[in-house]
Amino acid sequence: SVRLSASICRASMLMYKAICTSWSSESKRRSSWYLGAVASTPRRGRGAADMKASLAAMIMAVTWLLEEQPALPGRISFLITSDEEGEALHGTRHAIEKLLAEGIQPDYCVVGEPSSSERLGDVVRCGRRGSLNAKLTVKGIQGHVAYPHRASNPIHLALGALDELAQRTWDQGNNYYPPSSFQISNIRAGTGATNVIPERWRWISTFASIRNKPRRH
Repeated sequence: SVRLSASICRASMLMYKAICTSWSSESKRRSSWYLGAVASTPRRGRGAADMKASLAAMIMAVTWLLEEQPALPGRISFLITSDEEGEALHGTRHAIEKLLAEGIQPDYCVVGEPSSSERLGDVVRCGRRGSLNAKLTVKGIQGHVAYPHRASNPIHLALGALDELAQRTWDQGNNYYPPSSFQISNIRAGTGATNVIPERWRWISTFASIRNKPRRH
């Protein structure tokens, strides 16, 4: 986490940011979209919308505020995490535990997530969207592709189940969120050789947009 102390209205305000983008591509890693490219004035790059550009804008806004009014009482803190999605070892839960251990209790908390769809500020999230992640290993019997009767291909064993999960309708969604869906994010199997039936097939999947009742205020 990174903390930037500032002052505002004799209050403590926590600005929370999750930098979620962790995409990678061997063919595009050296392209301008990954390295950052200047087009006219804006700088464009993978992950700028979630959340790097917004975080930079918030830090600059606070910097300019302090330059104009350096004597404002209070404090502004930035809490930045890069693993909020996935294992989330240093995400929200870790941050809250650390704050409580140090006796820090912000008066206000602003979650700076990019909720806009078409233009700035056109979306206000209502309720909470969740996800369920799963890791599964299917075990087979390794063998040579010329002798499939002496092996058991774990990919063939699991394909039907994967297709059924991907095609299933889990719910209809609601006025605030789309229907839940099953998405496969990683698949690994085999030795790299073309003539070897793999012994194991591992996949990682996510149930996204688990439906939850919106909380009204």
